[in-house]
Amino acid sequence: MSTLGERIRFIRGKRSREEFSNKYGIHRNTLERWEKGLRVPPESFLLAISAGENVDFGWVKNGDGEIELHPSDISRAGGALKKVKMGNRFPVPEQAKRQPIDFIDSQKNDLGNTFPILEMQRELLRMSQENSNLLRQNGDLRVEIERLRMDLERRDIRIRDLEREVAELREARKGPSAYGAGVAGSAG
Repeated sequence: MSTLGERIRFIRGKRSREEFSNKYGIHRNTLERWEKGLRVPPESFLLAISAGENVDFGWVKNGDGEIELHPSDISRAGGALKKVKMGNRFPVPEQAKRQPIDFIDSQKNDLGNTFPILEMQRELLRMSQENSNLLRQNGDLRVEIERLRMDLERRDIRIRDLEREVAELREARKGPSAYGAGVAGSAG
């Protein structure tokens, strides 16, 4: 089970999507999208099913470790979950309540040190310029290929024209060429 959706489907087992989604307070279509990999469920849902189904959170989230929880892990998973608030039907851990921007290493989110960001921007600019140059070279090479193709086609046409002229000259002499007759006469 390489995808998160496959692991959620495995945990659901033979239960219907309706039954499983009702247990965790989500819509069955939402569950279906998660299982098909069209959407990514929040970590709070993954924590809820890992605790509710006695499955290791690391395995649910990343496919790492063993599927089932050991008794010592059950108490840790239960401690990570907060009490269900009104309106929530599955437990929401404190970490899942933070805004997505909070996940960007909030301890090192010091705006005073912008050097790494500037370095990344410079690298991005350099790569963009390099990409632009490569696209320009690609266009130039395509033009050159087309020019060479046309030259080759003109040469082929010229060769056919010359072969046609040679055939017409042979036809005008009515018979083999003088060179061919001379070679044949000397051989005999």
